[in-house]
Amino acid sequence: MSGLDKRVTMAAGLALVAAMVIWWLARREVDAVRRDLQAVNAANLFLKKTLGDMTIAMTGKDREIDRLERAPCGGQEQARPGSESSPDTLPPAHRNAMVFTPDMSNRFRQRRFLHATLSSSSTI
Repeated sequence: MSGLDKRVTMAAGLALVAAMVIWWLARREVDAVRRDLQAVNAANLFLKKTLGDMTIAMTGKDREIDRLERAPCGGQEQARPGSESSPDTLPPAHRNAMVFTPDMSNRFRQRRFLHATLSSSSTI
């Protein structure tokens, strides 16, 4: 074997070793990223489930609030003694009107946010 053949063989061997080292480092990085992605996906699923549970609980509370508002003596005017205001005495145009109080407005914004979050998180 001549000196040139030895050098070419040595260069090819070093190139092969360098390629293996680069492949090994890249593989470790890919594995680390895969583990991180699995952790993020698990956290995302947990948050999605918790958000769904919270939405269900909020809907139940909203229904309970609506039920209590329709119950006799549910409103403040009706609960006061001597109050003669009742839903039957309201003009027909205002009977079905909805007034957003700041609390109701916040709940509406939260519902819209939760709905947007739930619908967009399914695509992640």
